Amino acid sequence: MFLHIPPSPPTITYNANSLNVRCRFSIAHELGHYVLKHRPISFSELFNGDLSRDARQEREACACCSFISSCVYAT
Repeated sequence: MFLHIPPSPPTITYNANSLNVRCRFSIAHELGHYVLKHRPISFSELFNGDLSRDARQEREACACCSFISSCVYAT
């Protein structure tokens, strides 16, 4: 989850109990949101349960995730 609760900087959170491959995917996907300058989830959205995002932003983040993964695993 790409989260921003001012005044702290934006933060990426993930479930560390998930499989390693899932954790890496989640981090790369959320980095995609950050790199693409998508708006982070706000404090009120988090606690009101409104975690929906624009479908276009999700597709873009997935594409960016694929790019990040290919760069990381290229070595």
